[in-house]
Parts: sequence; structure tokens; C-alpha cells
Amino acid sequence: MFQEVLSKLSLFQIDFLVAIIGFTLIRYYLPNYILSKNSNLKTGVVLAFCYALFGSVRSYVIEMKEDNEKRQGTVGYYYNV
Repeated sequence: MFQEVLSKLSLFQIDFLVAIIGFTLIRYYLPNYILSKNSNLKTGVVLAFCYALFGSVRSYVIEMKEDNEKRQGTVGYYYNV
């Protein structure tokens, strides 16, 4: 069942979901638990959503840049000779 769900999602959707889950658990809840601070589900989800959205946009821009470099024959800052 898990493989079926993964096969229906695009790479960006999977990246987005992993970023939301990872950020919520590792970046928000874990430090708050260690520091004995109160955690709010709404705050955690909103922060994770913004982080995941930024990550998805970043991945999309990097993919566009790589596609553009392949068409123009450039790699990074240098041209292929």
C-alpha cells in the first residue's frame, strides 16, 4: 500500500511531505521537548508548512536551472569546451 501511494505522488509532493514531517518532529517538537517548553500543534504545522513550501520552491528553481544549463551547454559557472 505504501509503495502504491508513493508511485502516485510526484517528487515535489514527496519532498513537501517529508519536509513537513521532518521539520515538525525534528526542528520543532524535539527541541521543545528537550528544553521542556510547551509545543503547540498549530504553530508546529504552520512553521513546517512554510519550511516545506520554501524547500519545494527551491527544488523547483534548482531543477529549472539544471534544465537551462543542459540546453545551453553550460555547467555551473563554466561553459563546456
